[in-house]
Amino acid sequence: MNADPLISVVMPCLNRAGFVAEAVESVLAQNYPHFEHIAIDGGSTDGTLDILARYPHLRVICEKDRSLYDALNKGVRAATGTVIAHLNTDDLFPDGTFRAVADEFARDPELDCVYGGSAVFRDAPIAERTFLKVDNDFEKLKFNARNGVFTSIGINARFFHRRVYDAVGLYDWTYRIAGDREFFLRTIFSGRMKKAMYVDRILFHYRRHAGSLTFNDDNFSESIVKEHLRMIDSLTTTIGHRLTTHERRVLKTWHTEESLRLMNWRMQNRRGWPALQSCYQGWSYDPTFPVAFALASARKILGLRRPA
Repeated sequence: MNADPLISVVMPCLNRAGFVAEAVESVLAQNYPHFEHIAIDGGSTDGTLDILARYPHLRVICEKDRSLYDALNKGVRAATGTVIAHLNTDDLFPDGTFRAVADEFARDPELDCVYGGSAVFRDAPIAERTFLKVDNDFEKLKFNARNGVFTSIGINARFFHRRVYDAVGLYDWTYRIAGDREFFLRTIFSGRMKKAMYVDRILFHYRRHAGSLTFNDDNFSESIVKEHLRMIDSLTTTIGHRLTTHERRVLKTWHTEESLRLMNWRMQNRRGWPALQSCYQGWSYDPTFPVAFALASARKILGLRRPA
């Protein structure tokens, strides 16, 4: 066994006075001696900074940032640990997470990532919390294109060796919501993820609440879909020459499905011209898009006509 690695916890924050103390306490509750905790605050005005000041172990970087992922990048650059962990200020690490991750990295220094499951709980007093969703299916968590596109990637339950960032680069800060998915896919498509270890346990708890960027009660987010479409176009343009036939097929299917979702939502909201733009965007990426649209429309019509 090698020595336990230093785990760098990178925590972007902005006006999270109601949640941030519990997030920080979840780090301290790990009882893992080899860690550093870096908070990157974008200029909180609600008392968040006063709460952070209560914790002497914290290194706080307070300056304006351009997005969540810009803040994450600052934290990764400042980190000195071998292993990088991400913590949202409204979420938690369950007890034992750091030890489980550290043991795997200590056993095999060649690991690029240790990952496990995640769970989503609705914001409520601790005694009343229940899990709304648990993602701990190995097949759906593996590093591959289909999982990167069609599953909840649970990026916070993935602990990367810092050499992954050195090889692949940091997060694209121009994404407001989906920068973690773009990084995940870029890591896969680059072929950089040589060796990853799955641990059969929940490594992260996501909190569902109205102010969450990714876990809230909205059924549709136009912003997320638009970011996904931009991401597909960007990945195809920049690294398309390295994609396998299967990866190209996965991206094509994803682009078609997201274009259809966006177009249908715009039509339902009587936004005719934007809906036509969505149709054109889908057709520009995939010439067979009109066929996909016709089939989707037929399924919807048949569904409406099906007896209750």
